[in-house]
Amino acid sequence: MFPIDFRFPNYKIKAEQVIRDSAVELAVPDAAIVSVIVAGDSDQDYGASIRKCRGHVGSSTHSGGGAGKTVPFRNGDGVIQSEIVYPSSTLTNLFCYSHEAPTYLLSRYAIHHEFGHVIDFHSRSALFPSCLLGHERTVQDYAPYYGAILLSEFAACFISGATVSRNLYEQIAMNARGSIEDVVEQGVQSGNQLPWYILSQEVQVAGTAMGMMGGQQPPLVHWKGASKESISEINHLCDELQKLKDKYPAWDTAACIKQLTERCESFARTLRS
Repeated sequence: MFPIDFRFPNYKIKAEQVIRDSAVELAVPDAAIVSVIVAGDSDQDYGASIRKCRGHVGSSTHSGGGAGKTVPFRNGDGVIQSEIVYPSSTLTNLFCYSHEAPTYLLSRYAIHHEFGHVIDFHSRSALFPSCLLGHERTVQDYAPYYGAILLSEFAACFISGATVSRNLYEQIAMNARGSIEDVVEQGVQSGNQLPWYILSQEVQVAGTAMGMMGGQQPPLVHWKGASKESISEINHLCDELQKLKDKYPAWDTAACIKQLTERCESFARTLRS
């Protein structure tokens, strides 16, 4: 049984039970997980705990993670194992909100989602991609990083999707739509990073929908101002993702990233037109 290091002790007994129940629910292999850390919410606690994980590869692109972060590494036997770091708020939200509240639903899902990453990294023998260097310009420049991230997020979402209710799915889709609209309207992401960012949001919705039990939900979101051509590109992406899911975990990572890059290049041309 993996150890849980509570560096923020609120609700420790209840929180530990939730974490262990989540691992059992998703049938996380013992060989895939080394430890779980529950840190404070500040960067001095949460960010520092991530950076101290043995698989951390440096740079701010791998040092945050919202409601949780899974850090994989290759052990001495060549097996991929992971450490998970959760900020304390992810756990305390479970005991401060009703079970119908969006904050509760998303926090509960965050715990499952990180275990989805643990299973995926272990199953595919995958590690973090190289960090962004800051001088990327073309879709191809961003591909080694974003392509690997899209694959990882897609897999974690459909693995944990079995735990997702319709209400939670709708919240996940709404958040993705809002994130896309924010970056499009405010120009937070620009150039050829923008299409990758939009695809990263769509991939999470698609993965969740494809992993859910008991009925198909829409595998994409329509954001405000999206053209018919853009939505057509996302539909093509969803078709390609379904075929990838059917082959999981036997993915040729380089070929998958190449396919995602070609889709992103086509999508980028659509956004510019």
